[in-house]
Amino acid sequence: MNKRQRIANIDQLRGIAALSVVLAHFAAYSFINNSHIPTNSYIEVFLKNILVGEYVNFGRFGVILFFIISGYVIPFSFPARNPIRGFIISRLFRLYPLFWASLTAALIVRFYAGHHVSIYDIFANITMIPDLLLSHRILDVYWTLAYEIIFYTIVAAIYALFGPLNLATARQGALFCASVSIAISMAQIFGQTIAGGDKIILISFMFLGSVIRKNQINLNRIFDIWLFLVITTIIIGIILRGYIHYVIFVYGNDVRFENFNSIIVTHCLAIFIFIGALSWFDKFNSPSLIYMGYISYSLYITHPILMEIFSLLNFDQIMIRNGLYIPILFTSTIALSAITYHFIERPFIRMGKSMNQSIANA
Repeated sequence: MNKRQRIANIDQLRGIAALSVVLAHFAAYSFINNSHIPTNSYIEVFLKNILVGEYVNFGRFGVILFFIISGYVIPFSFPARNPIRGFIISRLFRLYPLFWASLTAALIVRFYAGHHVSIYDIFANITMIPDLLLSHRILDVYWTLAYEIIFYTIVAAIYALFGPLNLATARQGALFCASVSIAISMAQIFGQTIAGGDKIILISFMFLGSVIRKNQINLNRIFDIWLFLVITTIIIGIILRGYIHYVIFVYGNDVRFENFNSIIVTHCLAIFIFIGALSWFDKFNSPSLIYMGYISYSLYITHPILMEIFSLLNFDQIMIRNGLYIPILFTSTIALSAITYHFIERPFIRMGKSMNQSIANA
């Protein structure tokens, strides 16, 4: 697979990930707030079982796919000159301008709705890591961004201490994170109160993406015995996290639509789709899906704001009753995301590249 096709495949995967999250959130909201859906009807089966999470949780699927993509791309984004500084600048200009615009819009909606948000929560959210600062997220979807920042910090530290991420370190990172999660799960099963198992297993998916990329670079193939070991260890970790949540209910029995089976299928499906796209879909090119990949960050970060606006204006119930909620929100989200991508994301990405070029030429 040549470089252009690989980039196209990654963009298409980004598009799939973003659309999965967006549609899952719209479907879940429609299902929860629609009392007119007949029990056991085809509509209920489709919304509950297919989109919302009884069989596959497509929201979680999209997030895991995003994490694998980050691991595949981010460790190899360091410029040749001033790599650490250049990496930090590029990430800042890539993520934060749109995030701050989204945060500002979310705060305006919250204030208009009469919700109180403390000054500390505002400043904690500005950093993109409110959970680490023991604060509350303004929007729930922001939780994934903290994991991105954590992974960026890890790979930057590895680069600063040891140089570019190599295949052995990527394997060790994936196996270490998955193994620690397994150990925490086993301790919880035997009655110990230890937290962090859910969090660290997510980092292992990012390192999995790095292992796949390094296999392609070093071995000119995706699969080897180490990749099989990494995937097996991660899946064991996921099975145990599913057992913790959905069998012995360590965190209570509010599991919404998920269950033990769907959580395993969802994570395995994300791995399979990612590897399959790189291995077997090298001839598949969808311009529409590639464009969805371009605007995937905007799709992810703007759709909950539109959901809150429609709810605040009391349009949501009318649209749900008439079967228009998902198509109208979906169309509106794509339109808004195209605007934010072209007028916020792209200009600031170019600004970051220009700044890095100026530093390199200084």
